[in-house]
Amino acid sequence: MTKRYVKETSGNLFLAATRDVISIISLLTITEDPIEIVYEHICYTSKAAVEKYLKGFIRDNNCEIVKVRDLIYLWKKAMKINNDFLNIKEICEELEKYNKKMMYGSKQRLTDEEVEVTLKSVVEVFNFPPIKVIRERFEKENKIYKIPDIKKDMVLVR
Repeated sequence: MTKRYVKETSGNLFLAATRDVISIISLLTITEDPIEIVYEHICYTSKAAVEKYLKGFIRDNNCEIVKVRDLIYLWKKAMKINNDFLNIKEICEELEKYNKKMMYGSKQRLTDEEVEVTLKSVVEVFNFPPIKVIRERFEKENKIYKIPDIKKDMVLVR
């Protein structure tokens, strides 16, 4: 079987991650949908944003990545480039765990605490220095949307 590789540029990946962050902020304002559906979307989109930031970082460093959705694989690839990624290992493990918990119509429900951890994780990755440097470069070049401090927006209010 032939391996498929990520072909998107780092700029496109950071743009997609930024759109995911904006979606998460929007999801936090939804009150009419069942809470379990909103929680699943928040956690799924959070993992997707972190995945795209990691892929964007790796691609920005001119490395190839096999097309996968595995945060642990992506984290290991990022670690080969910059050992600072050790600081977000637990975030990647937690987000991967929540993703497995809610896959394929699982009856397990995400708790308020799990969603809060997920939101904090996105904020941490968004502001993680190796990611932030690239994100701010693309913002300055107007390649991605500039989002102000997301920490105040990433709050679960129920």
